[in-house]
Amino acid sequence: MRQNNVHLLYSKLFLRMLKTENINDFIFTGYTSLDIVFEKKTKCAESSKWVVVKGGFMEPWIGIGGGVNGKSVIDGLFKIETIRSFRGYKLVFCPTISDPTGQCNNIGRFFDNENGLRLIMSENFKPFEVVFVDVEDTAGFGRSVV
Repeated sequence: MRQNNVHLLYSKLFLRMLKTENINDFIFTGYTSLDIVFEKKTKCAESSKWVVVKGGFMEPWIGIGGGVNGKSVIDGLFKIETIRSFRGYKLVFCPTISDPTGQCNNIGRFFDNENGLRLIMSENFKPFEVVFVDVEDTAGFGRSVV
């Protein structure tokens, strides 16, 4: 697995995009599959890798680590797709098993008073729009870009 120096800043936490294919583009869209991990791991999680969890919420949701309190983790890959109207990008998740085969779902944001803000996998919500910066170009600035 090849690392890239591209990070997404989300709530002032650095994310690292790990390409599972050897591609040299700064922003890798389309068929490039990704592992997404936080730079720092919380003490309560076994890892900082993003996973999609089914159960305990109305839609599959994004968690970190391995198993999440006995709920099932959906196998699949994250990808980046271009949003032309936004001139930015969105994250999608492509389950290994889907109907129709090969269907990817938007990662969106959902807020409720009980659970707060959560990233979820759903076609029913507006996609979470993101902008990427090369951290080497912005070292020391610590700005949020989402």
